[in-house]
Amino acid sequence: MRKIVLILVTLAVCDPAFSNCVFPGQSVEELKRQGVALAGPLSVEAVENSNLVRIKTGNAAKGVPFGHVNAQWLRVKRHIDEGAELFFIKSSEDQWAKPASGAIKGYGAVRSGCLVEAVITDIS
Repeated sequence: MRKIVLILVTLAVCDPAFSNCVFPGQSVEELKRQGVALAGPLSVEAVENSNLVRIKTGNAAKGVPFGHVNAQWLRVKRHIDEGAELFFIKSSEDQWAKPASGAIKGYGAVRSGCLVEAVITDIS
């Protein structure tokens, strides 16, 4: 057991992908190495205004940020309220050129060099 803890502590200290993130793949540096671009920080108000989706409820329709994935957006916003910054995230153009590659576009909350929550708006 001591050996495992020592290995994990060594990784946390020596490897930036493990330094601040709950999961290694959440490191902004690791995402960049994988070809994911981040742009920001952005304002919540501007992102919400540019992603309003009209949702019909009864006889009325209203604009809801991110429409039917609004609950996920609210999770992202909660992290922003707690001090994270909002970024646009997008896979590389090369990845988008490949059919069904898993390329993504969306918005993410970034804190201490880690992507802590995201709402995906487009996926290939």
